[in-house]
Amino acid sequence: MYKIWVDVERAGAKGLPVTVLRPPAILGVAPTAYWSVRMAYRIAAGDFAGPGDGLATLPYVHVDNLIDAILLALRSDTAVGQAYNLIDGQTTWRAHTDYFRCWLGVGPLPSLSLEAVPPGYRWRGRCSGEKAARELGYLPRVTYEEAMAEAKRYLRDSGLVKGERHPPWWANREEPRRQHRGEFCSLSLCRTNACRRRLPASAPLPLSAAPDAWR
Repeated sequence: MYKIWVDVERAGAKGLPVTVLRPPAILGVAPTAYWSVRMAYRIAAGDFAGPGDGLATLPYVHVDNLIDAILLALRSDTAVGQAYNLIDGQTTWRAHTDYFRCWLGVGPLPSLSLEAVPPGYRWRGRCSGEKAARELGYLPRVTYEEAMAEAKRYLRDSGLVKGERHPPWWANREEPRRQHRGEFCSLSLCRTNACRRRLPASAPLPLSAAPDAWR
């Protein structure tokens, strides 16, 4: 990250027009797309652990919206010398991963202590993209729901997701989901109960290092 800012300063010192765009978690499907594809594969493989209780803020932008923002910045004289947060919206780590868990039919994910994850993975607050909207006219075209529907289609076509499972009703709510008690997977709270299943007592907990860096 330090090298990036050094390069930005050097470009500005040479008189080159510089605009900084700050995308958070980038949604969209591709074999290397972490937040919509690779995260699901890691969860399926038992190689993912979330930060703490999963209620840290997860801001996002869809890749198609990000491209729109880049084009807007290139065409704007106002953007020169400015930095913009590109925020389509925000959810939580737990709400985001609950989509994948429900589609895959897996139980609650293990968690890492907050001390073991980067500061950005434990931050709780609101990110503002108002400056980009005001100065660039940035308006997201692809919604979070559309992005997750796109991810589900991709994962189903790739063979990772089998059949039809519906996202849990709490998936994009800001208030915490109540603790589920008993032997049933928390997916039994799914609106359709399509994901209800009993987890074997011997089910191994996934081993994982900190989640991948922001992409």
